[in-house]
Amino acid sequence: MITFGKKVSTRPIVLGLLYGGIVGLAFSDLLSTMWATVVGIAMFCLIALFYYGGNLPFLFNAWSINDQEITYYDMTSIWKRIKLIFLRDHVQHDVIKLEDITDIKAYGVDIPMHATDLFSWGIPVSATTSVYASAITRIRNPKYILVELKDGKAVRLDMSRDFAYNSQESTEKFNRVVELINKTLS
Repeated sequence: MITFGKKVSTRPIVLGLLYGGIVGLAFSDLLSTMWATVVGIAMFCLIALFYYGGNLPFLFNAWSINDQEITYYDMTSIWKRIKLIFLRDHVQHDVIKLEDITDIKAYGVDIPMHATDLFSWGIPVSATTSVYASAITRIRNPKYILVELKDGKAVRLDMSRDFAYNSQESTEKFNRVVELINKTLS
């Protein structure tokens, strides 16, 4: 089995609770307990639902392939993302049978990650930029496979995270994925 991306973790809920608790406690001196609780819940919703709900496909985009199928999480709607945040262990993977694939297209794989990496340019960057360097590199140079199916549906399978962390190993994994899919296409 070949895997790409990162599985959804408890980070959205934990950070939402942490920030909600801190902000709620900070406002408890200024407001009544009820209003401080409302502010804390609002901060939880802002972090867990709005920030992570909007960015979940970019931050957590795990998928895998074996000799028969591709499994991935469908994050096409905000409701599916929110369900995945709260019920991550109980959400079923979507499955694509390899025989249902009509075509694949690869995007960005031929451009080396270091060509878009801020650190390879020798430009001084802030501490904040260095924390988000991997995300910035993935935004500047997305790498993904577009899988077209017999029913006309197209599924985007992202590989940017893997390429940002280990480009050589990811290239090898990508080549094995193409070999697996090409076996069924021919």
